[in-house]
Amino acid sequence: GDIHFEKIDPLVAKKSFGVEVKYDTEGRVSFSKSNDSDSILDILKPKFQFCHDTADFTTRNHHNVKDPHFRFKTFSQRQDSVEETMTLCADGLNAMCRDFTMTVIVESNHDLALDKWLKTCDYRDDPANALFFLDRQYAYYSAIHARNHNFNIFEDTMLKLNDELSAKKVRFLRSDESFRLFGDDGIECAWHSHVGINGSRGSARAFTKVGISANIGHSNSANIIDGVYQAG
Repeated sequence: GDIHFEKIDPLVAKKSFGVEVKYDTEGRVSFSKSNDSDSILDILKPKFQFCHDTADFTTRNHHNVKDPHFRFKTFSQRQDSVEETMTLCADGLNAMCRDFTMTVIVESNHDLALDKWLKTCDYRDDPANALFFLDRQYAYYSAIHARNHNFNIFEDTMLKLNDELSAKKVRFLRSDESFRLFGDDGIECAWHSHVGINGSRGSARAFTKVGISANIGHSNSANIIDGVYQAG
């Protein structure tokens, strides 16, 4: 389901994915692989695990980037660094990777918020994040100049911020990419569902019209409608 690593519940992280969440004396959070082996992931050892909304991108999400009260709150609590929150996400993702499973990152709206931030915001109005913004923007422009049509800024950022991830069994899906289990007539697992059929708003009921079974995310509540299973 939707992970939102910057906001994940410690108990859920440990018991679901074997990820240890620790807080220091200043309330700063860090992620590492748990020494325990009693998580759902480590007991069931699935061949694949799918991550939806791996990041939350709270720091500069388009929902609150123009909210002065929220911006001051993150500034006063020293939580306004996009690089730090993205590093948390990369560390959390690395901690949930296992040799026995392929970790598949489904392209989701909160992960895409990084892309939107680079396209719509101005680093001159955000000194706390200017250097990181320009670094990520340079990577983006360099890919465009090199005609690298497969470039994904979220994947590039995760691999840059945690150098262990590049050696892990992890795959970042692209928009409109398919990832089906059990063959062409199997279960589609590449849809987050923030975008629905023909660009419409996504929902579990809307995806029943596609005609194949699917596992989707995005909703705040779980759904099972015909062959569509939506994680909460």
